[in-house]
Amino acid sequence: MTPQPATTLRQRPLSAPVRRVLGSALFEALATPHGMSRYLEQLSPMWSLSADRAVITDVTRQVDAVTLTLHATGDRVPHRAGQFVRVTVEVDGIRRTRCYSIIDAEGGDPRRITLTIRTHAHGLVSRHLAQAQAGMVVGVSQPQGSFVLPQARPQRVLLVSGGSGITPVLAMLRTVLAEDPDADVTFLHYATADDSVLHRDELARLDAAHANLGVVTVLTREQRGKGGLFGHLDRDHLDAVAPDRADRTTFACGPVALLDTLTRLYVQDGLGDRLHREQFTPAAIVMPVDTGTTVGVGTAPGTSVGNVRFVAAGRAVADDGRTLLEQAEAAGLTPEFGCRMGICHTCTTRKTCGPVRNVVTGAVADQADEDIQLCVSVPLGDVELDL
Repeated sequence: MTPQPATTLRQRPLSAPVRRVLGSALFEALATPHGMSRYLEQLSPMWSLSADRAVITDVTRQVDAVTLTLHATGDRVPHRAGQFVRVTVEVDGIRRTRCYSIIDAEGGDPRRITLTIRTHAHGLVSRHLAQAQAGMVVGVSQPQGSFVLPQARPQRVLLVSGGSGITPVLAMLRTVLAEDPDADVTFLHYATADDSVLHRDELARLDAAHANLGVVTVLTREQRGKGGLFGHLDRDHLDAVAPDRADRTTFACGPVALLDTLTRLYVQDGLGDRLHREQFTPAAIVMPVDTGTTVGVGTAPGTSVGNVRFVAAGRAVADDGRTLLEQAEAAGLTPEFGCRMGICHTCTTRKTCGPVRNVVTGAVADQADEDIQLCVSVPLGDVELDL
């Protein structure tokens, strides 16, 4: 665990009254053409007029993962167990964004966000965050996602996870037990090896402390030799761990193969309506073009609807749901930008064809040969940019 250093004035977020004053029409007019946020960011990355910044206050490392505690700026929407945030960091001069599940229970300070991030050998962002230290500033979105506990909590719950898919269901487990220490919960988790189980010690403590909680960890590459389950999910595993699953509401998150098997078994048993699932989507498929190179881009869950073609660069990628500025940077391009809030217009680029939506105003631009702002535009289908 890394101790939290004393914060300086520049490491502290702006107070709400100060943000209101600096974000007023008068100050924005005085800061034309770049906008007030652009100037504030030069003084401190924490001095943001929106709730999109967070400082890392605590770092805890596991074998191949890191748990980060963040303190966010601005007004935050309370998260629901199972939701995620988009974290943005600058790597080699390019801002990159990835989605990470919040592992905190519901009901706490919405500005406090805890994330556990597994380090991947070829993951630019995960490897960058694996080296994070207290005091580092990152971008962070409001909580997002519909894979959540219902407001009316189910009486009996089955949680199933695999690998780093444990993070959203861990938030669910923490929430359910915080609200009702006697809740009837079964937790089935799959991992390759014993030392790769994220939050293993916490799961053991919770299992020992709550009489109606049953935690079962199944290893896929190691056999414990004590008569426990081994290998990948199948009907025998479900029958052994949750023979009463027809009476439980099931929440599952993990690799596609795990979730597909679980879904098939539930449908065969007529229990499809009792299963709620979320999967981590792999990298988007790169669409090649005739005159240039191809690149790989990470995706957000379920967002790809078309392809983005950068005509001048001779590159094309599958749309991953992020703004066109972020997708251009991920593709190795370096378009000019300023505030990333749609205020300064530095990133204005000619769109030669395709529909886009302005995430600030909601307006759709679907005409050929029109100028758009990359930082606030997301594709609604195939898009070509003169970039």
